[in-house]
Amino acid sequence: RTIIMSTPEKMRAVLLKGFGDISNIYIEETAIQLDDEVLIKVHAFSVNRADTSQRQGKYPPLPGNSDITGPEAADKIVQLGGGAKQFNLKVGDQVMTLICR
Repeated sequence: RTIIMSTPEKMRAVLLKGFGDISNIYIEETAIQLDDEVLIKVHAFSVNRADTSQRQGKYPPLPGNSDITGPEAADKIVQLGGGAKQFNLKVGDQVMTLICR
């Protein structure tokens, strides 16, 4: 079965906007880049101890890392970018993501 979906222009992401209390965490729309990436629909994600420590300024991100938080998630693939098609993935696959920092 083939699932065809149009690509949305934006996604919602949980962003860390500085150190301090929980008021520095925002949910914002951000542009989608698909060249070498997989677009996923997130069903659940975590905010763990490292995320909390990073927000408090005790665990700084590596240079060049995104301010998007919530590195572990349960997802479903909704679209594959051209460079991601080399992997044995297809639209509709259920996946788990883990972004190592």
